Amino acid sequence: MNLFVITSALNTPHGVFSADERLQQTLKTIQSINEKTDADIIILDGSKEKVTEQQVIALEDYATIISFSHHQDFQNIQKSTNHDVVKNALEMLMLGAFWS
Repeated sequence: MNLFVITSALNTPHGVFSADERLQQTLKTIQSINEKTDADIIILDGSKEKVTEQQVIALEDYATIISFSHHQDFQNIQKSTNHDVVKNALEMLMLGAFWS
């Protein structure tokens, strides 16, 4: 079995997509992975706001969700107005925390 790790920020003020659009994009990513291989999928979410119950329900049959929204370091990074800095820093921190 393969392992796929998806970094995400479903509920963030950064970027041009709404939370619903981000959820649909994530579901399409999961579908694409599942069409190609049998995989365990983990979503690392660095949202500013907690993943909602509706989002968990939509994803929980397909992936394990690990939320980092409660970590103060992530909240501090979300305060930046530079979207690229936020995205890159959060992805690095989430992946580092996950693999350590």
